[in-house]
Amino acid sequence: MTRFSLSTTTFAILFLLSLSLITGCQDHQKPGFPPTGGGTESGIGPAADGHVVSNGGNFPTALFQQGRLHAIRALSSLSPQDEKSFPSGFLFPGEFDWLLLNYKKVSKDIASVEHRFVPTLPLTECSKHSCACAPPSHPTWILLLDGGCLNYSRISQVGELLLHESLHHFFKSDELKVSRLAAAVYAVWTNRNEREPGHWTQMSPTPRKVSRDALAVWDGQEMVVPNDINKVLRYDPVWNNWKEQVPRGSAPIADQLGLLVSGSWNPLVYGKVAPSIFSIAEGVGLFQPSYNVTNGGTGVFLDNRGIWWWMSQKQSIPWRENPVVTAVGNELIVWGGNSDPKGEKWSNAGWRYRGATNLWAPMSPYPFGTCPVLPAGSYSVVSTGEEMIFWNSFDTCPSAIYSPQTDSWRRIGLKPGFAPRYRHHFSAVWTASGLLVFGGYLATPHLSAASSGEEESFQASGAIYDLKQDQWKLINSDVGPIAPKYLEAIPVVWTGTHAVFRAERLYFYQPWANRWSLSDAPVDPVFRSSQLIWTGTELIVWDPDGGFVYHP
Repeated sequence: MTRFSLSTTTFAILFLLSLSLITGCQDHQKPGFPPTGGGTESGIGPAADGHVVSNGGNFPTALFQQGRLHAIRALSSLSPQDEKSFPSGFLFPGEFDWLLLNYKKVSKDIASVEHRFVPTLPLTECSKHSCACAPPSHPTWILLLDGGCLNYSRISQVGELLLHESLHHFFKSDELKVSRLAAAVYAVWTNRNEREPGHWTQMSPTPRKVSRDALAVWDGQEMVVPNDINKVLRYDPVWNNWKEQVPRGSAPIADQLGLLVSGSWNPLVYGKVAPSIFSIAEGVGLFQPSYNVTNGGTGVFLDNRGIWWWMSQKQSIPWRENPVVTAVGNELIVWGGNSDPKGEKWSNAGWRYRGATNLWAPMSPYPFGTCPVLPAGSYSVVSTGEEMIFWNSFDTCPSAIYSPQTDSWRRIGLKPGFAPRYRHHFSAVWTASGLLVFGGYLATPHLSAASSGEEESFQASGAIYDLKQDQWKLINSDVGPIAPKYLEAIPVVWTGTHAVFRAERLYFYQPWANRWSLSDAPVDPVFRSSQLIWTGTELIVWDPDGGFVYHP
């Protein structure tokens, strides 16, 4: 790995800038996400451990809550070799050793401290602060001034601020020492591999050839790619390196895993049927709902100990064609789909898988009538982290929400309003503001133009559904020219503050500001089929041929 070396002048500039931002909250221009040509701006924040975060649509709350993870990752990336790159006199003797010895304690403080947004900071304890303060009288609090932290629009800025304030719990009122330590941690983070906030870096090449059909998922710590029957690849964006994992498991599992990774051959469906990859608390897995008619759906699960399991050898679930497959909380949900291998018959049944027990449990059936077999791309499901939202853009059967906690369904969309109806191959993602539906192709209520041989035009518009008010709200359609692949839903990922869409470029939508921004360069043609992975602090755009990482 390439190590960096900074001059005394550079470190002094970093230190003074850090001190001015943290103690004085000087008025700096927001650095924007991503680099844009049109000057639009906004910050970006992670979803906890790569999963969806619901935070009531409050941007500062989301950003500061998410800054915790960034600070913890910056601390954990320190290594003894980093001390050699500091200029003489920048840190006092023993200070860097203290960071290496106590980074876990500081990380625990960052993770557990309570963020309190207040209208004013108390003068008795926070007289020198205009944004954030760790009051000595409440060592488990960090006070954040409502409207006083507007200059903090990047996760890295927020992470350094939260690190600074947590260090006060260890060094009380020693402002200079706290500032030195926080600046040192983020100097290492910022300059490792010549990386700066708001920039893209190229991913290091994989240690072995990866199948073109390989899928990737974030497990909370690393990006996991089940590549072949013997190796699982893991990528760490902090260090920009790959490692190979050799899981344990029986030979039959290894044999079948090869078929799952490459897409199993289904004699009843033309071509390959791709599996679904998922991540839950106990590990990651691959599931194929229409593996074969005799055995029904099947899958393999790699638990956190590095052991492959069949997804419940004691039971199996019936064959399904194109069912809903999504992770909700700590469960994998498989619902709906065509249940007739020789015809068309939609099933209202579903199942839930838990890695902790390696067992399937039936879901309560969908109670709002029998659906016809739904046209491809006319419906979608998203996970809120606690519930599953089924959105059907046609009138064939009502949209609904399923709650695993209560094993119950409830209707939604009773007030259609601005709902983006009669579309297919649209993009859908859960945001902190609600269900975001964007794009797609217009069709007649029961027949798409694709079925009749007519070419449709892409609809660069959408809406957000507010679950609490049961109401749709149009979003800003000023997204600019956008050209997705024909009859393909644009891949989208939620970062905690932005919905990121990958077409010929990367498009970023911020619900709170109702604003779009655009990446500064087109997506490389090689990566037009790339997967979007949000890690909690970085955005990975990955394809088996390579990839890039965005560092906000």
